[in-house]
Amino acid sequence: MRARTVPVVLVGLLVGSRALAEEARAVVQTFPAPHSAGAVQMGRLGNTEIWFAQPGANSLARVNPDGSLTERLVTVGGSEPLALSRDEGDTLVFTEVGTNRIGILPPNGILTEYDIPTPASNPRGVAGFAFDTIWFTEYDGNRIGRLQNGSMTEFSVPTFASGPLGIASGPGGFWFTENLANKIGRIDANGVITEFLIPTPDSGPTAIVHGFDTSGDVMFFTETRGNKIGKMTPTGQLLERLIPTPNSGPTDIVFEDLFGVQGVWFTERSVGQIGWMSAAGRFREFKLPGGSKPESLALDYGPGFFGPARVWYLDSTKRVVGRLSDNHLFAVGAANSATLNTEFEITNDAEESVKVRFGWPYTGVCPGICPITFLDVSLLPRRTAEVDASAVPGSFDSRFMAISGIEPEISDVPNTEAWVIDAARPDQRIRLPLVSYWDIASVQGPSGAGRPKPVLEFPARRRNQVRTSLILAGIESEEPGEEIPLEIEAVRPGGEIVASMDVDVLPGQALVLSRVLSDLGIFEDFEGHLRVTRLSRAGYFWGVVEIYESEILTRLMPPGSELEPPECTGSPRCNPRSTRVVTRDAP
Repeated sequence: MRARTVPVVLVGLLVGSRALAEEARAVVQTFPAPHSAGAVQMGRLGNTEIWFAQPGANSLARVNPDGSLTERLVTVGGSEPLALSRDEGDTLVFTEVGTNRIGILPPNGILTEYDIPTPASNPRGVAGFAFDTIWFTEYDGNRIGRLQNGSMTEFSVPTFASGPLGIASGPGGFWFTENLANKIGRIDANGVITEFLIPTPDSGPTAIVHGFDTSGDVMFFTETRGNKIGKMTPTGQLLERLIPTPNSGPTDIVFEDLFGVQGVWFTERSVGQIGWMSAAGRFREFKLPGGSKPESLALDYGPGFFGPARVWYLDSTKRVVGRLSDNHLFAVGAANSATLNTEFEITNDAEESVKVRFGWPYTGVCPGICPITFLDVSLLPRRTAEVDASAVPGSFDSRFMAISGIEPEISDVPNTEAWVIDAARPDQRIRLPLVSYWDIASVQGPSGAGRPKPVLEFPARRRNQVRTSLILAGIESEEPGEEIPLEIEAVRPGGEIVASMDVDVLPGQALVLSRVLSDLGIFEDFEGHLRVTRLSRAGYFWGVVEIYESEILTRLMPPGSELEPPECTGSPRCNPRSTRVVTRDAP
């Protein structure tokens, strides 16, 4: 193995695409929403329930994990629900533009509606709060409304015809945008309103959200006509950042704070993009499928250890709900032990720097301080770096590693290659096959209701001085933290099942069956396959087999591989999916 004194080594300028390298790019998926319409806000309950209003259908809709919709009709016809928020106790609160009301839908499903005193007030933004208090904006009424314990109170905005629109809780009260007056307002618990002028003329402030930066609490907001993201401190100090794409039309905005990465996601409706800005002002933009006009956003995280971060958006023009999802690479079989090590090579062919995370941010339940079990690597444009698994904290004796892009949470993973190096032969290495989250998800959806159970097949061989090891890793379970039940069957070439056993694997962990055929009770010579079937309705898993000859690792093979017959050994044309021993390049 090549000697090094630091865990990450830059190895030079990128010359071209690397053969057999894997990458994991962010994924956009869309789902029909036939009754959708424009909205300022989407609502989120917990980590996985996304709600939005359907004014034309007089209903609220919940997005299910598979992208289908569950609709909840609002009782009064013509109510035209528009903006959604979440109150204490997983209750949805929403504005009803058509009937000039505020609606409250608790988990028990019993809807309550309250009339707004000002006629035709055109309620737009709404923000739920603890202690049965709800604040909302009246765009045409030029008021801020408060619904508290069933009693409605309204407060006039000092500036005439200010067009109050978005609203969110923050330091010192509730903050709101004045779309027509080019101001940001704050109302305290006593109804006192303070206004702050935005420097950019006619910027069109629309949505606002509470967040943080290095100075502490701040409010971020979109300037739809000014093409900027604004950031205001509790004392009214304002900083504006110009969005890189001209005339992007930013509307909705949400704040992200996960594993030390802070920033805001926002829609760019006019150009069909989702944007991200770090708390320090660095931008990333993601192009959506042709003709998209995203209006509203909600951020959530998939279940399990490696469920990807997802930005949901509503596009009423194309009548779809979209999902921009993170992606990861998985190295099942990656080793850091006394006998094996794994080396990764990452190549950044982009024109901007990237950050890549090796490992995972936590293991088990971490209500307080969690152990650091990851290594973050920064990579300049057009550069390549080498990373040893031994440099990743907490990875010793693990056989499973995730590779993720970070900052923002939804980032592309650059081209990555991996090799396992055996201490018995440090001058040689074996390519480790990598797989992405969405490649796994595409073939391992929920079973039942006519859908088959997900199955992976691996080659297996047992004969004199040859043995097979099987490594299975849990990616995501049906319920977070639950074990994934699997059945392993040994199958001869003719289809005969000669042995089987059931095993469980935890999400974020690997199960190593170092002599899998012996574990199955097979002690004679064997040539065939290992068929692994998921027994639960949902969940993702992946695996790799290792072939040992005279107790030396000779190849690693992903699902779907085939072992070549003995007479084919050594020919590169025998088995293109087998990752065999290769001589390491000279240092």
